Amino acid sequence: MKNLFVKNKFVVVLIALALMFTTIGVTMLGNKGDNSSKFVTKGVYTVLADELPELTSDKSLKDVKAKVSEDGKYLLLVSAFDDSFLKSEGLYYIGFKYTLNEQDIDTTQLDGAKTSTYYGEVALNTSEGVVNLGASDIYNNQDFVDYSLIVYEIEFENSYEEDYENLVNIRSFITEVEANNNGGFDVVEELVSATQKDTSAEDISIYQLYNGDFEQGLEGWTKVGNIGDVSSDSTYWNEGIEFGMDGEKMFSAYTSGAEEKAVGTLTSSSFKVGGSGFVTFKIGAMRDGNYVYVDVVDAETKQILARYYNGLWSEADLSGCKLIAYKADLSAFNGKEVFFRISDNADSGYGLFFADSFITYYENEPDGFNVATPVDYAVSGTIYDVFNGGFELGNVQGWWNQGEIGVVTNANGYWGDNIPYGKDGDYLFTGVESFGADTKREGNRGALTSSIFEIGGTGYISFMLGGGGSQLCYVQVIDAVTNEVLARYHQQAQEDAKLIQYIANLSAYIGRTARVQVVDQAESGWGCVSFDNVVTYYPEGAILPEGITAIDIKENIKYTIDNGSFETGNIDGWTMNITEAGAHNTLGWVLETEIDAGWYTKNNDTKDGRYLFTFAQPGDINCENSKGTLQSSTFSLKQGSFVSFKFGAAGGGQNHNVYIELCRADGSVIARFFNDAPGKENTKMNSYYYQYDGIEVDCFFRVVDNSTGDGNYGCLVIDDFRVNLESAPEGYIAAIQ
Repeated sequence: MKNLFVKNKFVVVLIALALMFTTIGVTMLGNKGDNSSKFVTKGVYTVLADELPELTSDKSLKDVKAKVSEDGKYLLLVSAFDDSFLKSEGLYYIGFKYTLNEQDIDTTQLDGAKTSTYYGEVALNTSEGVVNLGASDIYNNQDFVDYSLIVYEIEFENSYEEDYENLVNIRSFITEVEANNNGGFDVVEELVSATQKDTSAEDISIYQLYNGDFEQGLEGWTKVGNIGDVSSDSTYWNEGIEFGMDGEKMFSAYTSGAEEKAVGTLTSSSFKVGGSGFVTFKIGAMRDGNYVYVDVVDAETKQILARYYNGLWSEADLSGCKLIAYKADLSAFNGKEVFFRISDNADSGYGLFFADSFITYYENEPDGFNVATPVDYAVSGTIYDVFNGGFELGNVQGWWNQGEIGVVTNANGYWGDNIPYGKDGDYLFTGVESFGADTKREGNRGALTSSIFEIGGTGYISFMLGGGGSQLCYVQVIDAVTNEVLARYHQQAQEDAKLIQYIANLSAYIGRTARVQVVDQAESGWGCVSFDNVVTYYPEGAILPEGITAIDIKENIKYTIDNGSFETGNIDGWTMNITEAGAHNTLGWVLETEIDAGWYTKNNDTKDGRYLFTFAQPGDINCENSKGTLQSSTFSLKQGSFVSFKFGAAGGGQNHNVYIELCRADGSVIARFFNDAPGKENTKMNSYYYQYDGIEVDCFFRVVDNSTGDGNYGCLVIDDFRVNLESAPEGYIAAIQ
């Protein structure tokens, strides 16, 4: 440290600072009248920041001090406030906040510097009078354990220049602090607005949620899913509506790449409920408490203790995303260690959220907040339990019923109530015709998807399944973020719609955030399901119900298409069906070399690999006068994924009797594509893509030729069928349906 003070002028400045603060400390503590200040000068650290551009998080305070010169502009004033004063104001602050070049230095890096100062002693007023103590005495002496460190950052317009102008600035600052009669309370309040002190001797930090205001980004929070991020944007939409956030940052669903349809969770670190038991927070959007909500969770048992949503939500004046301040009374849980978990299970209708200012300790009930709105249904279970898994709320709360494949009913049986379901409890979900309920849904396709849960405990889950005679009906567990299928189960012992108990082992996925999904892609042959009693959590030692061990068929799921580019040199993996034979009884051939003719544009630069499928071959042989289909192998298509293909000849606004279809495994059409690309050139292939947004489904491509030509290219050239792409291939255009 001695090497830092080689410049005489700088040494003089530091001595002057020491003398000034010593004098101020004596003056401020020597007067014990009604207007006396509790401000105590403990020491002065001078850190000149202009020469620290290379400062990184691994630098210690000692390294920082080694950079000190005359050219900087920052002075960190380290002072102390008597704890009795802070307690009387309900405030407390532990630790330091050092900021250099807009970077925070980790407080743990300061531990070795607490006994260091640029001068030897400071003055303190004690019960025995004013005494001069060295820094090591202050920090190590148990007589001073009731002083709390407060760190101010003061920026000066000038560096340490002649005439010591900055000493005047510092003296003015101290004078102003004294003038408020609170010993600098106004300045302290600005630094520690989110920190309160319990009147007991217990460490207040255990009651404080770290980074509840998101000013440190996502530190202390765990995010699952593309549901948003920390943002400094204070307004939203083109109208420039104010969010109403505190500070400079908040959690926002309107960040780059985030999607309203995305689901996920945002989980805080834990804290102990104490004081009055009140906590406060700000939330925006989150209008439907069935799908988007804030849970208070027991940190030990993971039991959900309370659930709130944005009950004062309003779309009036375009205010649907504004932050609304709430207070929640958690005094019933005083002494418990808890955390917040915000869940987003919705994909529309303000099915997103915004959050800020989670403050977790108040000695008294705070004023100026709305009372937090609890959800209007009973909440139980843990973060490992699927919400409303037995449908005992009498509805599909917490489940997305896409495609209306069934309803919740209290019917005891089906087909006029003559045959019992064997349900658990009062309700079940069914697409089977039941007594007293309009539940016939066999012709519908879709999926029923649960809320988010974390796979935990032993990793076992159970469910009851009836119907589902078709292989297009099944139960699967999907990753809540990626929609990856973790496990898939078919009906193994169907007895019409009677509910069969299944037990499934998901222990390989413990810790994953998941959803249960019932899929119905069938229209007939028991193409409907009855479903009940989903249990997703069995703790260690729990007894599993009796039932059938569910066989996971995930390994049988195929996400690729066979011979999509015909690189086998033939149509292996494809099935041709001729409905009207022309001269050559085929729709085409797999060729490496295309015909050389004026009416045929070759695809040497367009095809993928060596081969393609075309209706014409050298020797002026073509099969334009044939009709039929060419069908690919079956594959499973993921939700949100892309398919692509190359398609030439047919279409161009002239002939829509030749097209490509994407079909479900039962042959029903998902989408139909025509070769209508702008600038289409006879047999030249165009490159197309299509994004599939439905639930994951087994499907295939079907190429259809229902034309004999008539001079309008009633024929086809195709190649390069690809599936389950994460994005559209570069240069491809959207397929026209």
